[in-house]
Amino acid sequence: MITIKKNFAENLLIFIPLFPLLDMFIFKDSPLLTICVYIVLLIMYGKKIKIYNNVILVFSFIFVVFLSSAISILSGNLDLKLLYYLLMILTFSAVGIAVGQDIDSFFDIFKKMVYFYAFLNTLIYISRMFMYSFDFSRVRGNMSIYGGNSAQFILFALLLLLKQEKSRDYIFFLIYSCIHSIMFVSKGAILISLIWIFLDIINLRKLNKAQIKYYLALFFMPLVLTKIINRKFSDYFFLRFQQLFDYVQAGGSIFSTRGKIFEFSVNYIVNNSHIMFFGIGPIVFRNINPWGYSNTHNLFMDILVDTGIFSLFIFFIMLSITFIKSKNRFYFLLCVFYALFEGVALFYTSYNIITGYAYMVLIVLFIKSTKIKLISNIN
Repeated sequence: MITIKKNFAENLLIFIPLFPLLDMFIFKDSPLLTICVYIVLLIMYGKKIKIYNNVILVFSFIFVVFLSSAISILSGNLDLKLLYYLLMILTFSAVGIAVGQDIDSFFDIFKKMVYFYAFLNTLIYISRMFMYSFDFSRVRGNMSIYGGNSAQFILFALLLLLKQEKSRDYIFFLIYSCIHSIMFVSKGAILISLIWIFLDIINLRKLNKAQIKYYLALFFMPLVLTKIINRKFSDYFFLRFQQLFDYVQAGGSIFSTRGKIFEFSVNYIVNNSHIMFFGIGPIVFRNINPWGYSNTHNLFMDILVDTGIFSLFIFFIMLSITFIKSKNRFYFLLCVFYALFEGVALFYTSYNIITGYAYMVLIVLFIKSTKIKLISNIN
């Protein structure tokens, strides 16, 4: 009986990216299946948690988020999406802590889950290519369930985990991550990928001929793929970089739209200083910015605006501890920089978006980085 329950929990975790897709086709705007799965995962993995000091830090972050949400509700911002947000943060905290505490048992399961997530992302992207007749501005735009920049961040974070665990899948997943950054035509992701490869090269004491060919192939992959895939893709790929160059040359910020959102967020906090402590609430930003964006497109600013400076401080401590304890500090910094400047939010509250994995991977990395004094079992 125990084995059946264990296998059920494992299989459920592997296939959780599938349920938002099923909800989208079956229930449209109601995430009924996803909510049921999250509740089951919360119970199953919550029971596995052992209370260490670093887990208390995660609980403190969750407490501040709930406090911010309560204040938001009292201010008249009651929305079912807020309850969905809170369920997500509980579920992915529980899974992240359990996986981080028992990485030897759960690493393979967790890896399969992200692989399945990556498979779904690729499948959806390819289907959109044919749906929009290879018009890549439309294929890439409004990716919704695909996840966009958050999907790429999850790939970078898993890549770091694979590197730390010295997994044989590391090279394969590095290649996939590079291809993904090119297919999504993310300037930031391509830059991070190139830096990542460069760090790999300088960290290898001796390169044999096979390794030299492998890394040279990765460096020239963007040029080769843009020529092979499709002429429309090639034109769009180079147009994206040309538009950024023209925008900066005309006096704009290198961060383009993200720079505008960041400036708006700072001004909003300055003009409404009372929100500094507990934020405006996790799902309110879309209602206050003039462009209707769901988040601030900056990880730290997203936490600050949504849930305030106390939660940001706790989150920053968790990242700092992870950085200090990490064996691959520069790679971890690359992940954080990408999250900061490429529009990665902890969670998206649209029901038809696969979300929460970025936060979950960060929790896994944090919990795995340090196991301090054991206090007790949660049950």
